[in-house]
Amino acid sequence: MKIKKKVTNSSTKRMIRNREFVRDYKRYKKCELCGYNKYPDILEFHHKKKENKKQTINTLMKTLRNLEVIKKEMIKCILLCPNCHRELHLKDKYEKQ
Repeated sequence: MKIKKKVTNSSTKRMIRNREFVRDYKRYKKCELCGYNKYPDILEFHHKKKENKKQTINTLMKTLRNLEVIKKEMIKCILLCPNCHRELHLKDKYEKQ
C-alpha cells in the first residue's frame, strides 16, 4: 500500500520553482551531440559517469529537493535530445555484449 505525502503550499512552491529553474536552463541549450534545439523541454539529462549519479534530475524535482542539490546533479550531466540519448544508451549496451 502506497502512502501519499501531504503536499504543503511551501512544498508545492518549491516544486514549481525547481521545475521552472530546469526549464529556464534548458531554454538556452541544445543537444550536445546533434545540436537539436527546436523544443528545449524535450531535452534530457544524461549523466557523464554512471558512478557519479545519485538520482535523476526529474526525481530530484519531484521529491521537492533543495535547488542546490539539483544544480550539483545537473553539473554531472549533458543535455541530449531523446534520439541521441537512446542511441548513447544502446551503444553502451551493445558494446558490453
